[in-house]
Amino acid sequence: MQFSVSHYILYAVIYIINIMKKKTTQQTSLEAIEAINLALRNSQLSPKALKDAGPAIETLANTLNISKEEAIIVSAIVELAADGRATNRDLASFFYCSNVQMYLYMPVFKSLSEKGYIRTFIRRKSLTSYQLTNEFLSAVMENRPFAKRNASNLDIHSFLTEFTILSDERHEENLEYCSFIYDVRTLINSNLHLPLCKYLKLILDNNSRNDEIITVYLLRACSVIGLLGGGSLTVTECSSLFDTTVDQNVLTRMLQSPKNFFVIEHILEPAITPENSLADVDRYTLTSEFRKKYLKGLHIEARQTMREVSRGTIRCDKIAEKQLYYNATEAAQIDELCRLLKPRNFKRIQKSLRDYGYRSGFACLFHGAPGTGKTETAMQLARLTGRNIIPVDLSQVRDKYVGESEKRTKAIFDD
Repeated sequence: MQFSVSHYILYAVIYIINIMKKKTTQQTSLEAIEAINLALRNSQLSPKALKDAGPAIETLANTLNISKEEAIIVSAIVELAADGRATNRDLASFFYCSNVQMYLYMPVFKSLSEKGYIRTFIRRKSLTSYQLTNEFLSAVMENRPFAKRNASNLDIHSFLTEFTILSDERHEENLEYCSFIYDVRTLINSNLHLPLCKYLKLILDNNSRNDEIITVYLLRACSVIGLLGGGSLTVTECSSLFDTTVDQNVLTRMLQSPKNFFVIEHILEPAITPENSLADVDRYTLTSEFRKKYLKGLHIEARQTMREVSRGTIRCDKIAEKQLYYNATEAAQIDELCRLLKPRNFKRIQKSLRDYGYRSGFACLFHGAPGTGKTETAMQLARLTGRNIIPVDLSQVRDKYVGESEKRTKAIFDD
């Protein structure tokens, strides 16, 4: 039997169609998660249930580039932590297994946390809980492999900004200490072109708990004193970054010791108290020698970045007109705000505020669920009143110390 060229073309087309059908029928990440949860809920993680869920587990693992054990845990967390966090007890109840059985998966939780897939939270007198990171959740929703945000080859300002973000998560959300230290080590090792990171790596290579404490305190000092413009730092002001009060006490003893590592290495020196020009033995500042050697150019870069923390001014004449819909109360409030912000009215308001000794401006807080039009309302108000928009990335200006975030935000607009 002979085949013509047209036969071969026909067979090739059929083959391609079959491949496309196979691709279109492949499960998405969310479909695989649903299938895994249906098979494993109340299953006690039995061999039969794991076999039934096998194809979906393999699909999810391949799509998200995770192990099969990680796929099982991730699926359950997606189900349980949709509006919050999932505890060990929640997971044990979901699978209908003992808490001890869930402890067998602790290496999986640790791996997911270190890779940036989940965040681990520890509350005193409470259970450990887990939550998917926003970046990983986006990868799940978009059915693509997860790639952790690149934080390598940074300049000194960006490096300290990344550390500040990490320390904020540790302070505000009680991020698990081991995950915090893992992220700090990764950040340092990814930026060894910086003299500061080379120095910190030499300290961390000793692999002792005290060296971790030294590194955390030194990085916090660099970010507060060098990046944020603070004058000095105490142990208490960064106590939330440590694992226990024991770590804080260890650091205090190190600083008070005659063989103070930071003083011997010419890193820190007692800060001068402005009130009486005396050195405060509990408050330290970076030495000029250390700043010149490891933070060279930081202040110039920090000042420029404060002006550029916004993602660029949006001109009012470039904003497209959009029709927004509000209820009667909201519409009245928006119309009133628009009237007040008209150039002629606003100048009159500013004069009245100054006459009464107030600052010549006012703040408006828009609140509501995501997608309800807060940002677009601000854009349309800017368009209607002839004002440019300055978007500000709050992750780069927020700080745990009272008043610092406000100062840094104000600096953007003052410039």
